[in-house]
Amino acid sequence: MRSSSATPSRHARRSAVNVPVTCGGVDVAPGDWVLGDDNGEIVLSPRETAAVLEQALASDAAEPELLARIAAGEPLETLLAH
Repeated sequence: MRSSSATPSRHARRSAVNVPVTCGGVDVAPGDWVLGDDNGEIVLSPRETAAVLEQALASDAAEPELLARIAAGEPLETLLAH
């Protein structure tokens, strides 16, 4: 059985907050957005986040029409060729 303790262990390290870090070879800076799901993770700077969010919202808005066209039998190569 695994447990946790507030007692420092021999593996304790110094730490800090609001400083750049590297996780899995990827640099992450204070203010970055780190998003993930079953398909993977992405790190976005605050500047990049606005553009990606705009694209994601547009994709979500277009999805019902795309699903309706698929249900109507439109070939995927036609739908995805843009």
